[in-house]
Amino acid sequence: CVVVLSANYRAPLGGGNWEWLGRVGLRYASKEYLHDDAMNIAYLPAYTIFNGSLTFRNENLTISLFGNNLTDDDTPRGVSLGTDNNLTPVRDGYAIMPRIPRELGARLIYQF
Repeated sequence: CVVVLSANYRAPLGGGNWEWLGRVGLRYASKEYLHDDAMNIAYLPAYTIFNGSLTFRNENLTISLFGNNLTDDDTPRGVSLGTDNNLTPVRDGYAIMPRIPRELGARLIYQF
């Protein structure tokens, strides 16, 4: 089960030509059993990811502050069984795709 929710809000800022925008997002995924495990023993646990941004803009300038994975959830994005043919003897193993850690940043865009 995957649930994705997002909310956006936009409003004028002061009496000038500025406006501000706020955005929040949530992604929840329930426990997921690995496809390569026929006995359904191995699974990825449930996770919740929060993202958000705050933007100020006028006709020429956009200033954004953003955050992704604000709770710094480190649940792997996926795990798959693979074979490494470069080794002798050939070995099977699991490939783990890590989740991108918390990311905070700012953007400045000037249009002319």
